[in-house]
Amino acid sequence: GGNVLFLEAMRNKRIAEVRMCIASNATFVVGLAFLLVSGILNGDVEAQWAWSRRATWLLRFVCVAFFAAATFIYSQLWNAYGSIRESASEAERPWTSQMLVHHAGIVSAAILVWILLAVVTVLGSPTYLWKAVA
Repeated sequence: GGNVLFLEAMRNKRIAEVRMCIASNATFVVGLAFLLVSGILNGDVEAQWAWSRRATWLLRFVCVAFFAAATFIYSQLWNAYGSIRESASEAERPWTSQMLVHHAGIVSAAILVWILLAVVTVLGSPTYLWKAVA
């Protein structure tokens, strides 16, 4: 979902949407990194593991590294289309009603990701999230 919005924002050169998608992806990376570190600090790492356990943690690190690298690459598009005030037409300006709905959806999705990460961490185990992501 988020990458589709990002591609559409790039295709239509919607500066504010591109920036919001980059910020949302960065938010997701921070959340995954938090889960990775919390798993390590909570003693989920053991001195002697079975190979399957090592592979699981390797996938977790690769997952976080992949999203971090993607965010770094995406961030190079932050100023690719100029500034928000330089938008060519009224339809491209971020303050039109259609754009505000898109932006609210992106921000809401980022907030929802943080809430779900908190719920999984507090009520359950980060293992549930890792099984879904990796």
